[in-house]
Parts: sequence; structure tokens; C-alpha cells
Amino acid sequence: WCCSQAMVEQIARTYPGDTIRPYPNPTFMGTSPLIQPLFRRILAADIPQRMLPKLSEKPNHEWLFDSYVTVGFDEEDFFLPALETVLKTLIRYEPDLMFTYGCPVGLTASHISGVPIVTFDNLMRLRNEGGRNYQRMDDTVQKAITIYSPFTEDHIPLEDIIRNEKHFRILSTIKHLGREPYSYNEVFVGGFEPPQALSAGQQMAQPQPEEGTRTVYAYFGTASISFRLVRKILPQVFEEVNRLCATPYRCYVGSQFVEKPFEEGDVTFSPIFDPSKLLPHAAFVFSHGGINTVMQALGHGVPLIMVPGAIFERRHNAQEVAAVHAGVLLEVEDFTVSQLSSLLLDQAHEQELRRNARYRQQLIQETGGMHRAFDLMEERWLRPYDKERLDAIAEHMRTA
Repeated sequence: WCCSQAMVEQIARTYPGDTIRPYPNPTFMGTSPLIQPLFRRILAADIPQRMLPKLSEKPNHEWLFDSYVTVGFDEEDFFLPALETVLKTLIRYEPDLMFTYGCPVGLTASHISGVPIVTFDNLMRLRNEGGRNYQRMDDTVQKAITIYSPFTEDHIPLEDIIRNEKHFRILSTIKHLGREPYSYNEVFVGGFEPPQALSAGQQMAQPQPEEGTRTVYAYFGTASISFRLVRKILPQVFEEVNRLCATPYRCYVGSQFVEKPFEEGDVTFSPIFDPSKLLPHAAFVFSHGGINTVMQALGHGVPLIMVPGAIFERRHNAQEVAAVHAGVLLEVEDFTVSQLSSLLLDQAHEQELRRNARYRQQLIQETGGMHRAFDLMEERWLRPYDKERLDAIAEHMRTA
């Protein structure tokens, strides 16, 4: 295995006898050292709608590529060095297969090199939903192909590179639950639920849901709503709701903007919680619409209240959940005490959402999750391909 440092632990646990060679993450290492201090300042900021995660001592920068496109950094100066890092890794190791979570860097590298690819896909149509970001990315990808590919190629839209029928897609889309895939190369495996690692210096609260209370788990990730707003609104919500409920609520909020656990009223804040300890008891999950949180919630049959903000991928996920009536999509301006209290107090609506969430839970459990994903990838592990393309790319890069 040759993988980013963030994946080493998961792969080592699944394949304990295998050799693993970690490499620097291409998207972050591709940036100039001169601008890395700028990233560090941005990553520590709490900016509504454009929030990026804090930098930890052992950072995982795999999210950074898509995030920087959202806030409008220069794609070309960032994309080309990142792509070159991946191509050099492919030339060095000549892998039999490449896995990617759909990052355009990995997809473009696969297209240029011919290395077969497995993607983790939600089938969102980027051309339709990505807006101006998609067009900028498409322009950058076309330039990258002209620079790094020694082969004559016509213009191939980014959407066609993403949707290449030869890709083996492991799907995590709500609308595929219980349905046949569109093609042989697509399979739905549901949620992965990999363990979440603590950053250096962070503390994990170990909640013990109290008898006679109802549990709400909240994780808003980034680029949804600011932590300041969450901290302001949620204690007021649960103070209001608990005055009117026979069974009081207790809310647990995980956020990377929390240094150590603390409480405000009926809300406990912590850098991170173990969802497996909370979700079996949860009445609701508050989420930004990230696919991991969505799948974790539905995998336990828990309805969602989602505030995806402006990020189109998360809106896509939240819209799918709302479409099957297993959750509610709220706009940022609706994240208010009155709106949230109304949702939590509407028992008839909650029962409908929970009934639909539990049906999704049954379908997710039937799909097999992470272990089935690995089994399916192994089945396609050693399909031969033309590795002479990598030699041609290496020579092209040496002489360019």
C-alpha cells in the first residue's frame, strides 16, 4: 500500500500483514512554503460560511483541496504541484490500483496515467451543482493535461473524467439504498464509520446518557454555521424545550473549535465525541450534511436536522435525506431558537422522521459497510493495465 498518512491506521487494522508506505499529502505539500503560514492563519479562523478546520499537530489536509476552491484560492498554483506529486508517486511505485474520495487531483492523475481507479462517490453532478467552481476546476484540469500528458488528447471535460465508466464506484448516496446500481461498476456499501482520531492536546468527553433524558448529538463540521452561533443558540433551545417537555433533552456538541470539554446549561461541548456511544440513545442528530455524519445517524435509525450552508456537496446530501423524509434541511438563517424548538417539540413529525430513518437503517445494515468495500476492492485488485504509460509520463516530465 502507498497511501497518505491519514489512511495508514485504517489499512493497517484491515490488512495487518501488508506493507504500507505513507507519502506526504499531495494537496498540502504542493503549496509553496511561503503561503503555508497564510493557510495556518485561515485554518485557525472561525468564519461563517467559509470556515476551515483548525490545524492540529498531526493534520489531515485531504479536505483542503476542495475547501480552498470554495474560498477562491488560485487553483493553478495549487493544483499543478499537487498533481505532479501524485504522478511522481505513481511512477515510483507503479501501483495496480488507485483509490480516491473523488478529489480532482487523483482523478486527473488516473486519467493521464491510465492507472485504474476506485472512487467513493455520491453521484452529485458537479457540472450542474458546482457552479463557477466547476468551470474554474475544468479549466485548470485541461491545462494540467496539456502540461503533464505526453499523449495527444482532445478536450475532455472534468465531468467526463469523474464519470468515466471504467471507474469502479463505491457509492454512499441515500437514493441508492435498496436499489440496483446503474452499472456493473457501481455498488452501494453504505457508511464507513472509520474511527476519529484526536488531535494532540484534545480531550474526548465520555458521555453517559442519563436515564430519563433524551439525547441529541450535534456535529456541524466546517463551512456550515459558525461555532459562535452554535454556542449561542443551542443552550437557549434546550432551556426552552426542557421547560415544556416531560422528558428533558441533553445535547452533546462535538467541535474542533473546542479546546477542552465544558457545559452550558443542558449542552455539553467537547472537541470530539465517540458517536457509537451517543447515537444508540439519540432522538436527533444535528449535522452540516457531511456524508459521514449522515450515514452514522441513519445507520442507527436516528433522524437528522441538517444545516448545510452554501457548500453544494453537503446541500446535495441533505436534500437526499429530506427527500426520503428521514431528516429536515434548514437554511442558516433558520438556525434559531424558535425554529429548532418547534422541531424538537413536534412529536408527530418526529415519529414520521424516525420511522423513515429506521427503514434507511435496515437498508444500510444490509449493504456491508467498510468491510464489504475492502472485499469488493480486492476482487479488482490485480487487473492488468498498460504501465508503459507511466514510463512515457516520466520521460515527458524529465524533458519538459
